[in-house]
Amino acid sequence: MPNRNLNDLHPWVRAKAERFVDKCRTGGRPVLIYETYRSPLDQNQRYSEGASEAKAGESPHQYGLAFDCVPLTTNREAWWDAPENIWEFLYSMGASCGLDPLGDKYGEYLPWDK
Repeated sequence: MPNRNLNDLHPWVRAKAERFVDKCRTGGRPVLIYETYRSPLDQNQRYSEGASEAKAGESPHQYGLAFDCVPLTTNREAWWDAPENIWEFLYSMGASCGLDPLGDKYGEYLPWDK
């Protein structure tokens, strides 16, 4: 199971992540922080499965500098195939908190992974 502990993020990123979660919730679009820190073993596993383009040591997740999230449905279930306007809302909330989605708010860096 992915690590979802915000305390495993760098304190600077954790503060932004907490603000992001709060802004999404108060904006009517709650999110699940799906993953924070990844061990080198976890990162290499994702790489070997084709779920990441980064090997161990190459991902900001391993330094507490990244987290993954997914919007939640009204039933509080992960909404992986949410429409574009939902993802755009999340990007705008992230930007308002000083977060940078890999420098690419449109998903071109990882086109298969919002």
